[in-house]
Amino acid sequence: MSEQKNQKGKYRNYILAITGLAVFNFLFLGTEYFFDDRMAELVPAGRVVWAQSIILTVSAAGFLVYPILKHYRGSRQGMVMQIISGVICMLSIWMMTGNRSERSLLIWGCVFFLFAGMFGSMVHDQAADILKNSNHMALMVGTAYAAGLLLQFVNNNLITDNRIQASMLLIFVVIFVILVDCFKIEDETEVQNNASIHPGLTCGALVCCVLLMTFIFAALDNIVTYYHAKGAIDVGEWPRLLLALSGILAGILFDLKKRRYMSLVMYCVTVLSVLCILLIGIGGSVLAGLLVFYPAAGFFVVFFTTGFMEVSYYTRIPALWAGFGRAINNIGAGIVGFISTMLPYTMSVNADGNVSGEGLSPMLLASIVILILFVMISIAMFIYSSQLRVNIIEERFERKEDMDGLTVEVASATTGSVFDSVSGKHDIESENVIKESDGTDAVDYFARFAEKYRLTDREQEVLRELLESDESVQDIAGKLYISRTALYKHISSLNEKTDTRSRIGLIQFYYAWRNR
Repeated sequence: MSEQKNQKGKYRNYILAITGLAVFNFLFLGTEYFFDDRMAELVPAGRVVWAQSIILTVSAAGFLVYPILKHYRGSRQGMVMQIISGVICMLSIWMMTGNRSERSLLIWGCVFFLFAGMFGSMVHDQAADILKNSNHMALMVGTAYAAGLLLQFVNNNLITDNRIQASMLLIFVVIFVILVDCFKIEDETEVQNNASIHPGLTCGALVCCVLLMTFIFAALDNIVTYYHAKGAIDVGEWPRLLLALSGILAGILFDLKKRRYMSLVMYCVTVLSVLCILLIGIGGSVLAGLLVFYPAAGFFVVFFTTGFMEVSYYTRIPALWAGFGRAINNIGAGIVGFISTMLPYTMSVNADGNVSGEGLSPMLLASIVILILFVMISIAMFIYSSQLRVNIIEERFERKEDMDGLTVEVASATTGSVFDSVSGKHDIESENVIKESDGTDAVDYFARFAEKYRLTDREQEVLRELLESDESVQDIAGKLYISRTALYKHISSLNEKTDTRSRIGLIQFYYAWRNR
């Protein structure tokens, strides 16, 4: 009965996490669309791209502010802060409605997206806690993204009055504040991260991956925003539904083999996005470009959201890293937006929906830049993928050792086991040779063991060091002049050959075999 109740509670938390992320996506993307439309009524298309870049950069600051506030605030102050932030967001949306001043509209847009960034960082942090150890994290992230986009599609396409659109956004701000408060009620236990693992290289590589990919996707997004502001296309039309479907498809593909192939799939999608830029740039159909851009963008959002949630489990400040993907994405988008508004060439869309004008000549330069980005993305993606697997392997080994260490501690207390319960150190009367009743010494036992289980010379060195030393894995790796990753691989191979599951289990197995 208790197990059934826990299962229901887990599914309820999953639904809560998906709903929270979905509402945030709707508010963020819906208000961005709303802001662009209001700004397009006042300024030329190029200024709309510039203004959008500013609000996205400001939102990134909000993502970085939340972890600091979380560290210093108490529960009561947190609730008050959420309510005040919600009221400010509602006021900002209302002030953007019908605003006829470019400066005033930009200021209120910045205010909203600053607090939206804080809310986004908060909901990503809480959702990451709930989705930890789930084999379907990417699918749930993709589902939340798709749900948010569908809400935005309804709000922007089926509702034509600006004030009603704004009212919908206001209602969902209230819903979001309530949902964020529910996270605290449902998630009573704080998730403890493995602070002994230092994923600095993993985090750095992922930041580079997302930032470099953002340059590509933001370039596409700015082209789309530019023509949307000019009235040539409407980014709220049916091709946007492909973005929602691609989010779900991305979640399904990314979750295969516990997200082992997520980086590879994302890299292939990035290739398609580059082809999309070239297609539009050489005079291709903008609508055809959208058909490629939207599915690719959906994959990208699910990738960086899931990637940073996953890597946050190995960091000391998970509240910072869980939502860091959106922050990096917004920073990159802002950089590309500022650069694109300063370029001296222009493009236009002709009656057939194709790109034409003076913007065709710089495409050679753009192609060279894209190729350079691809090389950098390839390197960063390789480092991220390999290092993430190392972090996962290290965590699994340490988790198993902790569990086995607890088992040994209990056994030691009840039966007087010769194994030290903490370090795995063994009570051996003689450090050199142990003589048994039949005259066979420990060296012979070790050689027979190595022969029986077909251990390589390096595996024998590793096993001997594990048997004789109570030092940490890092120290043992240093004594053997190998990396900690290589040592873990050798231990994993030894576990496989002896049908054990951890370092302590391997040592126990050896002495049990010797005593038979």
